[in-house]
Amino acid sequence: MKAKKAKVNREFKDGMFRTLFNDKEKMLELYNAVSDEPMGKEALETIEALTIETPLYIGSRNDLAFSINGKSMFFCEQQSTKSGNIALRMASYFGKTLDMMFGSEIYGTRKVMMPAPVFYVFYLGKPDAPEVETFRLSDHYKENAPENSIEVVVKVYNICYSENKEILKRSKTLREYSLFISYVNENLDKGMDLEDAVAVAVKRAKKEDILVDFLNKYAVEVEGMLKGITVEEYGEVMKREGFDDGKAAGLAEGEKIKTLEMAKAMKDENVDIEIIAKVSGLPKEKIEML
Repeated sequence: MKAKKAKVNREFKDGMFRTLFNDKEKMLELYNAVSDEPMGKEALETIEALTIETPLYIGSRNDLAFSINGKSMFFCEQQSTKSGNIALRMASYFGKTLDMMFGSEIYGTRKVMMPAPVFYVFYLGKPDAPEVETFRLSDHYKENAPENSIEVVVKVYNICYSENKEILKRSKTLREYSLFISYVNENLDKGMDLEDAVAVAVKRAKKEDILVDFLNKYAVEVEGMLKGITVEEYGEVMKREGFDDGKAAGLAEGEKIKTLEMAKAMKDENVDIEIIAKVSGLPKEKIEML
């Protein structure tokens, strides 16, 4: 059986990672997995979701963001395709989040205080990618940045399943998520289509006590979560559609010019205006002005 290519959906669906960790206990677990100063359960009461939910800028929706204990704003993304623009994207998310948090308050005279932002990506792509990488906004600068510039530093963790990954040892949920995705990919490599690959992976995961509560609740939706359009795919769709729209508009404009030129040529040859209007589809008033 030949594997099907997942059809790109024009609307974003919440991905499996976003849905799985959209819970305060899971947020705390994820924070503790990457933090040098893990927090206890008392921190649960301090967590506030900051994830961008607005439908106005679909491409600007991030995977997960929250503040915790008033000391940190935690931004994270899960990617299957490593983007060289992730620091730019994180900077964009951060800017939109500040606007969402403070609004017009930033224009006042009182100094506004906020938790320090931290940025992470959990990469679920090539197994041989480095276990931890760092991406910087300054890597995009055409020249060296002066002192009064801005920097965003993003840590990228490779979470492709391996028993030896330190990050997966520090988060049970992240480990089980990685393992489940490896089951799906293993089934796809066997030639299954996505629907069958997910169904078999769900059955296996439940048998092995992996993500059981989540899969009991969302088993039917998992396939849609895994094939929902990504930010990268959305960007490519928008670029392609922008090109197609521009091309179509260009062709339409070209046809319009040809029609006008033809009508003018017929008029110059003293062809009856009624005939020109019938052939060209132009109104007689327009033809008379040529």
